[in-house]
Amino acid sequence: MGDAGALGAYALWLGGDSLTRRNVNRLLVAWLCVTWGAVLVRSDSFPLTWAPMYSSWEPHEVTSNRVVEDAVYMRGMLVTRRDWSTGYVGARELNIVRNHMYRLYYQRTFGQPPVTWAHGSQSLGAFNRWIRGLEAGEEGPPDDTEFRVFRSLNKTFGLDPDDPVFIVRVQASFDVLYRRFDDVSKVWRDTSRADLRWDESWRERW
Repeated sequence: MGDAGALGAYALWLGGDSLTRRNVNRLLVAWLCVTWGAVLVRSDSFPLTWAPMYSSWEPHEVTSNRVVEDAVYMRGMLVTRRDWSTGYVGARELNIVRNHMYRLYYQRTFGQPPVTWAHGSQSLGAFNRWIRGLEAGEEGPPDDTEFRVFRSLNKTFGLDPDDPVFIVRVQASFDVLYRRFDDVSKVWRDTSRADLRWDESWRERW
């Protein structure tokens, strides 16, 4: 469908023969109502209101920056299977694009959940607790990142917990550069390591 066809479809949906000023205003009002409604209920999964609406700055004395190495994270995580065999699982094996592999390696494997988790379940106001059925002071569901890593990897290969090649351990590492804000000439390097192990109690949730 070309641009003219798309405009015509919008016009017919709005009940007119063309995109008049009134119809355009209706469309804008509807879009704003949906967008700000999602902001109000902290529904970050809505594409027009994702993450940026809760951006914030927390002052600190030391800044850290991970050293990103394409070859390392594209190769993937070192995994151990139930039969004790080992190997790497990366973008090629998982058939995912580069930015998804980046998030899986540098964030999820190191226990960093999606930003939508904290925004939709932690530090909620009274209204947002009410619409989620939570009591005063009660938080949303706990962070489930570690279990989700194992579920994502094994489900991709069609594996169940009893399979001999079921992934039971995931390891990854990367270097981090640190520097102080009051003296940026002082830089030091450290290594961050992740070592996730399958918990048999997760079988009930599989």
